[in-house]
Amino acid sequence: TPKPSSAASDVYKRQVWANLLRDAEGLAGLPVRDGGRVALRGTGDVVVDVGSVLDVSAGASVLADGKLRGGKGGSVTLAAHVPSGVQSSGGLLSFGGEARGYGVTGGGTLSVSSGGRIVLGGPSDPLEAEALRLDPSLFRSGFGKYEINGYQGLAVADGAQIDVAMPVLRFEGGTTQAPGSSAQPGDVLSLWTPPLYTEDPLRAGLTQRVGADLALYSDRAAQGGPIVVGEGARVSVDPGRSIQIKGADQISVLGRLDAWGGRISIQEPRIGEQPYVPKANPRSVWIGEQAVLDVAGRSHVAVDAKGRRYGLVHAGGTIEIGGKLDWEADVDTPSRPIDRHLILRPGSLLDASGTQAVLDLSGRGATVVGSDGGTIVLSSANSLHLDGTMRAGAGSDRAAGGTLGISFGGAFYQRNLSPETAVQKERQLVLEQHQGDTMLAADLRPGESTPALAYGYGRLGVDLSLIHISEPTRLGMI
Repeated sequence: TPKPSSAASDVYKRQVWANLLRDAEGLAGLPVRDGGRVALRGTGDVVVDVGSVLDVSAGASVLADGKLRGGKGGSVTLAAHVPSGVQSSGGLLSFGGEARGYGVTGGGTLSVSSGGRIVLGGPSDPLEAEALRLDPSLFRSGFGKYEINGYQGLAVADGAQIDVAMPVLRFEGGTTQAPGSSAQPGDVLSLWTPPLYTEDPLRAGLTQRVGADLALYSDRAAQGGPIVVGEGARVSVDPGRSIQIKGADQISVLGRLDAWGGRISIQEPRIGEQPYVPKANPRSVWIGEQAVLDVAGRSHVAVDAKGRRYGLVHAGGTIEIGGKLDWEADVDTPSRPIDRHLILRPGSLLDASGTQAVLDLSGRGATVVGSDGGTIVLSSANSLHLDGTMRAGAGSDRAAGGTLGISFGGAFYQRNLSPETAVQKERQLVLEQHQGDTMLAADLRPGESTPALAYGYGRLGVDLSLIHISEPTRLGMI
């Protein structure tokens, strides 16, 4: 039986403070401003004890010319039941400590994997004693990307608020007053979370904070458990960043995903030319009645020292469910549609719209500035129930509408596995003027079987009252 790996005490891979204005000893610290890397992996259990601190935060240096140079935070990997040539009956991650990856100029990656189930947010549940529960505060610990992988499933608890952000380290005050190289970085650099936009009225400039990406997986060698974003839950990243969901079983989004002007991607793991499941099943990507996937652009307007409006107007981002908009780029593209049904329930919303703002432009005065709509891609090899609302409209009449890409089909089955007749039905995507009522019962639940969830069914209503994509617009289908 594989033995557990354990981190019972603090592990520091953070870097140093150097001040060449004060002493020559700081020369040794110049190459080590960036944080290091800590990796705890095991084929069995991995235990990070309560009170442990895994710190890969960055350092900084004051150069001889008085300029401050800060480092980037490092990376931490915590992984139980990792795939290997060693036989293992499983392994769980127990994470009772704290991970820190703060940087001055950015952060690395925090990767957390467990052979069991992982739950983000919500109160502890005695019925799920073996589940690894991660507090929402973990997603503000300085890293630039968070990768969470529960091999037996992953859930964002009902009502949980997972707001991913990147606090950073900064030096307050003038460098001429900075302490010498013997000081610890934690005593010199302070932690703060910048506002989303920092305004500079004198130069009429905006600086957006860096932000961080989030990836939620249930994938161990293309096997895994269900992924659920619970009712009333909200997962958000800063504008322009990404939320990625990848699972080998049922995927259900019942809450809200916000990546304004960025990317939301929901996919399945697939190993090379892995064949599709030969038996009919109800597995799906299910976007629930109250679910919202929002990558619409947002604007931010400020006023400069002369009273003029300036700002940013972001274009709509990208929503990809089941595939990518790559079929026009390469006939022999390696990506294939997901091997599951794609269900947008009535009331769900996918929004990749552009936006607008009134800015005072040089020589033109007050002007409506609009941004382009983004891209929505929906792809399935099994069936398409597109009963939700999709938006990718332009932000103004001078901007361009977005792109809606639909891909249906592309499954392949191994004959020696005797695929059922039900999975071999011809795939037909029907375009109708009006979407009409859904074919699925109102009380159907994610992952439940029903005769209405038949392979080969696909329907899309082209009435713009549902799709809300303004002219000019691209509609691509395959």
